[in-house]
Amino acid sequence: MSRFVESQILKDLQERLGLTDEEARTVRDKALEPHGKYKENLDKYKQIFTKLVDEQGYLLGEKAKADLKKLQQYLKLKDEDLALIDNEAEVQNSC
Repeated sequence: MSRFVESQILKDLQERLGLTDEEARTVRDKALEPHGKYKENLDKYKQIFTKLVDEQGYLLGEKAKADLKKLQQYLKLKDEDLALIDNEAEVQNSC
């Protein structure tokens, strides 16, 4: 769904529920909070992954992979999101 469509839906809901702009902003921020935390955790993972690749090279050893798996579980990150990070590193290191 595009940002414009989402914005229109939220505006309609705000009017239907009789919410002030401040109340609607508070609800929106609360609803988006988990997404923000997830993105923050993904950024943390990427920083640590990048540091390990810089130190050890792209083909990480088993210990580093196990440590990253623990970090993934701790940060509650999805495999598919981490695959994108891994693919980026592979492309950068194949050049």
